[in-house]
Amino acid sequence: MPSRDAIWVRRALVNCEGVGILRCIPQLDEHQVRLEIRLPSHSAAEVMDCVMGCVPGGMIGPLISWCRHLQRHGLSHGR
Repeated sequence: MPSRDAIWVRRALVNCEGVGILRCIPQLDEHQVRLEIRLPSHSAAEVMDCVMGCVPGGMIGPLISWCRHLQRHGLSHGR
């Protein structure tokens, strides 16, 4: 998403129960940011609606489990 829009998404996600921003990764050459968020699996649709309401032109990447995220970084169950 364009970096100027990240603040609106972050503010909106504060109101989604159980959701948290894990990282905000600037992509300076593209003037964009990538937000990594934590969310309960049952609230994925609600969070997507919230994000798309803030930035209809934003891109949403893949949804992966926490376990899979840790595996991608060479970790096993947080150890």
